[in-house]
Amino acid sequence: VPNDNAVMPHKPALRVNQLDAARLDAELERELQAQFTGVVGEAITLTEEHQAVIRAVVAAILSYKLISTGQTYGQTLLLLTFNHAKRSKILLYVLCAVLLPLVWVLVRNRVESTGQSAGFNRPHQQQPRSAVYLARFEKLLKILTLGNTAAFLLWGRYGTLLERLLRLPTADMREGPRYVTFDYLSRELLWHGFSEFIAFVLPVFSGARFRRMVQRVLSGTTSTALPASVCGVCGLTPASPHAALCGHVFCYYCVASNCMADRKYPCPRCDRAIDRSALKRVM
Repeated sequence: VPNDNAVMPHKPALRVNQLDAARLDAELERELQAQFTGVVGEAITLTEEHQAVIRAVVAAILSYKLISTGQTYGQTLLLLTFNHAKRSKILLYVLCAVLLPLVWVLVRNRVESTGQSAGFNRPHQQQPRSAVYLARFEKLLKILTLGNTAAFLLWGRYGTLLERLLRLPTADMREGPRYVTFDYLSRELLWHGFSEFIAFVLPVFSGARFRRMVQRVLSGTTSTALPASVCGVCGLTPASPHAALCGHVFCYYCVASNCMADRKYPCPRCDRAIDRSALKRVM
């Protein structure tokens, strides 16, 4: 007889759902941080340390839901959760996520200010050991983050380096097999049909001709209103003038470049097709 109180194991979450949840959390944090920054910025001039403190405060506010329910806001929307994580591990995760970025900014600014006060701000002078160790640690952290991202894309577990260190895998709370909804299939079919249509139409569609038509409609003027002594394309005195079979004169660069872009380029004055090989220089 199965025990109703037994905790059923959750299914591993899809990579795309984990990325979407992290993106939602980041967007929410960014919006709240912008609101706090706008309010505090009216009273004082914000520095990098002030920005780090505001970010820590916002992260602490958003972390209350994670502490109370074991889910972030993004995970709640996508029905995800940390797979049977202990409360102590959740608290440690929150402390690291809130305090580590703040501590990093404070330590880095302290090291930089110490180096500048000691006279190490010139490029040819040797940097203090603390600055060198800090730069090496930052490079190592970037390498580890890149490796964790590659491992996440390969195996689908531990979206961040902190989650991997604390062993906090994300799981899917949905019961039963995953079904692809009809709305999703409809969107996919519609998108594939539209992309195939665009791929079929674009090769036979002349972008230069469409651009000329739009320019004529927006400008409300045509080249026939220009004097015969000027180029019908640029409206200036023809440079290296060449005449088409229709007898109208243009700058060689103007007419040649348009003929290269559109083999059926029409004369702007009479709409007769211009043959580039038939252009004759006008003395």
